[in-house]
Amino acid sequence: MAVYTKKYNGSSWVTAPFKKWNGSSWVDVTVKKYNGSAWVQIYPETSVTTSKTLSSTTFNTYRSKWDNGSVAKQGVYSTYAAAHGYLGISATSLTGYGTISAISSAKFSGTRDGSGYYNNNQTVRFYRSNVNSTSTSPVNTVSGQFTSTTGAPGSGGTMSNRAITISSETLNWANNVSSKPYLYIYSNATADYAGIKTSFSITLSYTYGAKMLTYAEKDAQPMLMSRDMYKMETGKEPYYSVLVHEGEENMSLDEIIQRREDDISEFISFDSIVKDYEAKPWTREYKVEYDKETKTCNAKIEVLNMRMSDEVQYSLDKVKWNTMYNNDATTYYHEAKLPKDFNRYADFIYVRVLDKEKEQIITEITIEPKIFIPDQTSRIILPGNIDLENIIKE
Repeated sequence: MAVYTKKYNGSSWVTAPFKKWNGSSWVDVTVKKYNGSAWVQIYPETSVTTSKTLSSTTFNTYRSKWDNGSVAKQGVYSTYAAAHGYLGISATSLTGYGTISAISSAKFSGTRDGSGYYNNNQTVRFYRSNVNSTSTSPVNTVSGQFTSTTGAPGSGGTMSNRAITISSETLNWANNVSSKPYLYIYSNATADYAGIKTSFSITLSYTYGAKMLTYAEKDAQPMLMSRDMYKMETGKEPYYSVLVHEGEENMSLDEIIQRREDDISEFISFDSIVKDYEAKPWTREYKVEYDKETKTCNAKIEVLNMRMSDEVQYSLDKVKWNTMYNNDATTYYHEAKLPKDFNRYADFIYVRVLDKEKEQIITEITIEPKIFIPDQTSRIILPGNIDLENIIKE
């Protein structure tokens, strides 16, 4: 749930925080609403830092079929097809997934298989997918690469706490964007041929949004007596506040505590709340839409956790940057009309979020061209410099 006010900054409607005067300065205020049984804090959402390790001993590899060899492999060996190595890890096991705003560190550990150049330090290419079964091909589902390196442990050697390069795609995997929580290693290059067996774990240190619920004591009558009166008569606090995870908003206090005791979800320490947390923008969806009537393209990107000083910009050459506008205050989408000569099958779009006050680039994303694959029953020969888009029937 999001609660916000909007103000017009001269060019677009931007989020404006709730403020109150404390006698000397304007400070943030807390906004709550009653959901029928409890007062729910809906602004600002509480930010919590945590560290989580996901472990797996379940591996498999898909080439032209599933190998069922209990090894996750990437790359190409001999005449085999490119390898998609399933690691048996799901982002839905991360506390707070879907509300993770920042990852401060990521690393993996595992045992190296004897495949490939096991004495070399090779790039490990991680991808996300919605496939976790040996009955379905993952080939057309993997997306969102982020990388690490193997070190050079040798065959059967241990890759211990290898640092993972954090990017927007690492964040997308952790948030289960596009419902792709499962982790793969994949490459179509011979030089990347490598395998993982026996054990694998990935550890993330990150910040996510938790909600604060305030429950009334069962016998309290807060509408009829003040807090001090209730404490004087009962010796108890009339309210109890607890930080809860996504999906627990409508549970009773007893149910939430039981989930903690059953290790279904973890207790969140009040000491772990980030007092001076500054939300950083991140994206979970970006695309290029084509208008058949005007035969023009429109770039569209969803940016969350933007601040008042942030601006979304795009460029086609990384030299000239243009502002993208949020035309609908009910969404987080920023859009821009692209030039008529823009070719969605060949041209790249570069997007960045800029902190205009500090003149710093916070987030950068590249939207790659759409790949056109002709019908397998037809043959298209493109001599010279024929523009592919001109022969595609819309």
